[in-house]
Amino acid sequence: MSIIYTSFYTTFFNGLMEQQDIKPSDLVGVIGSEELVSEVIIDKREISKSEAKALGKFFKVNPVLFIW
Repeated sequence: MSIIYTSFYTTFFNGLMEQQDIKPSDLVGVIGSEELVSEVIIDKREISKSEAKALGKFFKVNPVLFIW
């Protein structure tokens, strides 16, 4: 049996995307390239303040939710 580690952030981000029927490709225009979006979703890269603001506006939530 293998254990898969998923961070709270990854779970949160994926849940938010699922709730609003958003695909990673939909975020390319919001925060950058497909690679960048992928790194953000899997919590491999931190989100800048400007990216947090853009994501907050896109998802219609407080941008502070994206800053850890």
